[in-house]
Amino acid sequence: MIHLSEFEDHFDRFIQVSKFNSLPELIGENTGYAYNGKIKIFYEVIKPKGKKRGSILLISRNSETLISWPQNFLNPLLEKGYELIKFDNRGLGMSDWIENWSKKNSYSLEDMSRDAMAVIDKLRLKNVHLIGSSMGGMIAQRLAIDFPNVFKSLTCIMSSGYYFDPQLISLSKNIKKRFARIFLKLGKKPLNIEKILKIRLTIDQLWLGKGVLIKKFLSTILMQ
Repeated sequence: MIHLSEFEDHFDRFIQVSKFNSLPELIGENTGYAYNGKIKIFYEVIKPKGKKRGSILLISRNSETLISWPQNFLNPLLEKGYELIKFDNRGLGMSDWIENWSKKNSYSLEDMSRDAMAVIDKLRLKNVHLIGSSMGGMIAQRLAIDFPNVFKSLTCIMSSGYYFDPQLISLSKNIKKRFARIFLKLGKKPLNIEKILKIRLTIDQLWLGKGVLIKKFLSTILMQ
């Protein structure tokens, strides 16, 4: 079994090396704003390599901006000739942040799907493929239901139709315990950027499922 010190040393080396690397280009030059009423939505268009085969709208998960899509996920789509459209959901990134937000003054999936539709309208796209991750998949489902003639296909990643559906299969107790242990091990204050990165990297490995890395990381963090 790997000891906690080995795990922390691994990430410490990774973080220190990363500090001396130049930042990659996170957002390209082909960007703009679309408007859903008074709400301003920031988007980016990434052109494919070679002849355009079609367009894909990518809808990010909860609390994730458009830069959250990993490049190794995007590259195969670009190589196949697909134009990629990413955007920041309202309240995130360079889109409008909602002032005085509260449960009484909240917004819905339908509101967020109209944000996405504003991007589609601005770019004058048709026969668009939809890919949504987690909450983005829920938004994508609303789009597919409300605008079936606009979208060609729907792909939901780690998503559901309605989060509070009593028949929805929940996370296992084992997974919930592992998440809790991660925060108990690494989430103690004071937090700094290194600890936050360790938490994020560990959680990402937990979501990945089976594999050598996941076993090593989880056995180190959770079994100590």
